[in-house]
Amino acid sequence: MTPNAILQIRTNSTRLPGKMLLPFYEQQTIPDLIIARLKPVLGADHLVIATTTSPEDDAIADMAVRHGIRCFRGSEKDVLGRFLGAIDAFQLKTVIRVCADNPFLRAEYIHALINAFSEGTYDYVTFEFPDGTPIMQSHIGLFAEIMTSEFLRKIDSATADPFFHEHVTNYVYTHRPDFRTLFIPVPPPVSMRRDIRLTIDTRADFDHLASLYSAMVNGNPEFTVDELIARIDRTEGLLESMKREIDRNSK
Repeated sequence: MTPNAILQIRTNSTRLPGKMLLPFYEQQTIPDLIIARLKPVLGADHLVIATTTSPEDDAIADMAVRHGIRCFRGSEKDVLGRFLGAIDAFQLKTVIRVCADNPFLRAEYIHALINAFSEGTYDYVTFEFPDGTPIMQSHIGLFAEIMTSEFLRKIDSATADPFFHEHVTNYVYTHRPDFRTLFIPVPPPVSMRRDIRLTIDTRADFDHLASLYSAMVNGNPEFTVDELIARIDRTEGLLESMKREIDRNSK
């Protein structure tokens, strides 16, 4: 069974309002690029945007229509509730959670998640660094996570803490024995690169990563992770900027 990817998207970002609607590469927004990357992996029928009922997010709902994918609108602050609403609305069983502020999301790591999940009986599968830090608590921005709908229902039943309802899967990190989990080692070449930030929260993130993305795609649209890291390492001042934003936006 092909899982469904749920992209959590809203326009009301506190650090960079409207970032989901800003042109990032050749008039395409970050969600445009992510959706285009996911369609060949999962198919349009297996993509869902989960946005809010705020009028500001009418543009996000229009984006779903434009791409021919489904959209669910729910709570702005209760992201877990929004995910469960989408799951109920479209009768989803297995979902991949995708954060829409990660323009460098890699299809090969989505494939790795699906393959690992299908090889066992798991509630939740993601990647982790050698020190045990879950990948979703980093700034690397290349990965996603896969889970059953019942996994999310169990979290919803276990806690009403607003933190865990905003950060959908964080509950499992401190309650691993309560779930059937698999944490895959982060593959090289990124397993030792905690200094890289490819997620977008701030204007500085947006500007630096838009420039990086353009340089990579214009050089080779099928660029590898090794090539991406090599470009980061040789771009003057980029790692320093990433470090500043990591320090300011630590998770």
